[in-house]
Amino acid sequence: MALNPAGPLAGLHTPRLEARHAALEKVFAEALMAAAWKDYVRKGLRDQEVVDLFDYNDFHWARADRFRDLKGAIMDGRYKPGNSIPTKLEKNLGVCRTVVTPTPEDCVVLQCIVESFLPKAIKKQPTRNAFFSRSHQNTVGKFTFGKDYIWFKQWRRFSKLRFQITSTHPWVVTTDIATFFDNISICSLISQGWRWM
Repeated sequence: MALNPAGPLAGLHTPRLEARHAALEKVFAEALMAAAWKDYVRKGLRDQEVVDLFDYNDFHWARADRFRDLKGAIMDGRYKPGNSIPTKLEKNLGVCRTVVTPTPEDCVVLQCIVESFLPKAIKKQPTRNAFFSRSHQNTVGKFTFGKDYIWFKQWRRFSKLRFQITSTHPWVVTTDIATFFDNISICSLISQGWRWM
C-alpha cells in the first residue's frame, strides 16, 4: 500500500516517513492481522472474565473488511485506540483488581506489534532461567495431577534452583507486572524519546 497522496500525510514524503511507512506495512499486513486474530486474539477475547454477548462474531464475519480498514487507518495516521471496557474483579479480602478488555481492533494491533518484535526478544533472553510463556494458562488441553504437577518433585526442583540463585547472587528480585501496562504514561514515554520501531 503506497502513501495516500490525499491523506493527512500528503506533502510530507520525507525519507524517514517512507522508512516508517515500510516498517508499518510490514508489521500490519492484512495476512498478519488475520493470523493474529485466528491464532491468539479471538480465543483470548473469549477467555476474558466478561464475554461478548455475540462472541465477537460481528467482527469475525467481517474481519477481512475490518483488517483492510484498520490497516488503512494505521497507514494514513488516523488510527487511535477505541474505548476499552474496565471491569473490577474481586481477588480476596475485598480487594479488587481492574481488568481492562480492549476492542477487537486494538487487540489485533497489539498482537501484531508483539509478533513483530517477539523473535528478536526471545533471542536476547539473558539466560535460560528467564522463563517465557505466551499465557499463564496451561498449554496442554487437559490437566492431570500425577503427570503435570507432582508437588513434592516441583518443590524439590524449585528449592534447588532457589539455593543456586541465592548462593551465587547477593540479591534476588521478584516482580509482579500484572498492572504495569495499565499504568504507563504514553505521553511521558513519547516525551522521553521512546520508540518502538
